[in-house]
Amino acid sequence: GSALSLSIASNSTAEAGVAEWIGRFPALVELRSEFPIFELVTKAIAQKLLIEAPWGQKFRVVFGALLSTSDAISDLFVILLLFMKPALEAYRVSKGANILEGQLLTPLDEAMITKSIEMFAEAIPSLCLQIYALLTRSEKPFVMILSVMMSTSTIAYSSSLISYDKDVSPQTRITQPWNYGYILPSPKSRVFAFMGMMIVSSMQVLSKAMMIATLALI
Repeated sequence: GSALSLSIASNSTAEAGVAEWIGRFPALVELRSEFPIFELVTKAIAQKLLIEAPWGQKFRVVFGALLSTSDAISDLFVILLLFMKPALEAYRVSKGANILEGQLLTPLDEAMITKSIEMFAEAIPSLCLQIYALLTRSEKPFVMILSVMMSTSTIAYSSSLISYDKDVSPQTRITQPWNYGYILPSPKSRVFAFMGMMIVSSMQVLSKAMMIATLALI
């Protein structure tokens, strides 16, 4: 029971969690091959747990929302500090969990596309402007430094989550095994993998944004 809960908590979808859980135990693999209904029933239970439990999907949504809200608040402080005209925030189009008839993309794919557009069209340019404004000021207010760090964390979180969700998706691992499957199928390994992705993404985003801001000063 605890192994199933950990597998569900470390994945974005119930399908991925059940696939990981079954794959870790040879007896369950054999049981699935003999009784296909076993996996269907387990997926239904896992889906209910993923929706109702305080971890997993709820935690990701709440944490992502808090991080984005904190980034927006810190950006607002910087805008007021520099007497700039407030920019319009890009809004996200959220889809329901069910795939409608004739729909080409799954909700997960649509979320990835939306996050990618937001990163390249708003978050990354905004980060470069914030660093440029910070470098051109003689004084370095703490709120501006905090805003840069929050923007960097938001971009790193979104990019890491896109790669993570794509890799742990059972369908992706089946259709593109040469490109996905680098994250090991265990809750502990997946937590460390995501943390490592966050750290590496943060360093890459911050270094490249600083390089762009520095080139603008030349």
